[in-house]
Amino acid sequence: MEQQDFFLKGISPSVKFAIFSLLSLVLLLVDSHYRVLNIVRDVVTVGLRPLQTIATAPVTATRWVSDFVELQSNLLKENGRLQRQVLADNSQLLRMQSLQHENAELKQLFASSQIMARPPLYGEVLYGGKDPFTRKIIINRGSNHGVGLGQIAVDSQGVLGQVTRVLPLVSEVTLVTDRNHTVPVRVQRTRQRGVVVGTGQSDVLEMRFMPVNVDIKPGDILESSSVGGIYPEGLPVARVLKIDHPGSLMFARIYCAPIGNVDKNRNLLILREEQAMPSRPEEPVVKESKSRRGKRGVND
Repeated sequence: MEQQDFFLKGISPSVKFAIFSLLSLVLLLVDSHYRVLNIVRDVVTVGLRPLQTIATAPVTATRWVSDFVELQSNLLKENGRLQRQVLADNSQLLRMQSLQHENAELKQLFASSQIMARPPLYGEVLYGGKDPFTRKIIINRGSNHGVGLGQIAVDSQGVLGQVTRVLPLVSEVTLVTDRNHTVPVRVQRTRQRGVVVGTGQSDVLEMRFMPVNVDIKPGDILESSSVGGIYPEGLPVARVLKIDHPGSLMFARIYCAPIGNVDKNRNLLILREEQAMPSRPEEPVVKESKSRRGKRGVND
């Protein structure tokens, strides 16, 4: 009866644990000495490899996405840093080029001032005039510095304009390209005199009131004339570009380009040379004849 009860109840858990523990120890000892389970282990590893890959796929994908996002973030940061560095380098390069250009411009102005009888005033352009329909600039020199109305503004290349308004610390210069500004000139090659008028455009002047058969060619240099006592003689003003001979008009249309950098230079010179113009001769006094005076007395 006891044997039947034993088989009916089965093996107790403690006995099962002891049996499996003993079996495990035996297998471990046998495998450690004879390596009999290597083949089984390899077969199991190969068989479970796909399942392991599937099981770890979410973790691997998450890690890959995290690494990709971090890499992109680092690349964006590095790209931004490099762009800022390029902008800074370009800004510094432009500044150096600007300083080099300004230095060369100042050297040319200084060389030009050495040949003048009276030292000119050096000035800088502050800003353009407020009226968009005129060609005027404001400079950082005024009456406190010796600037006077009518004085001529030049750069190292040629005439820029004329001082038309003076304040204590600043002055207004009307450029030669202003449509209301005229400059007496002469053709350097032929000494033919004329007048250059601004057109309101920064790169075009017009020489007016010249006959259609005048001896002027494209490329001729127009220099300032002392007629009127305002401009000194011989300053480069313009270069002839084109000549039109309309058949219906009495005068040729002569288009020129200003030689001075009217819209580009920041630095300029104000000429303070006074033109020694002879005084205007007195009008002759017409004496009345005796016979005429006699007739006037009779009539009276």
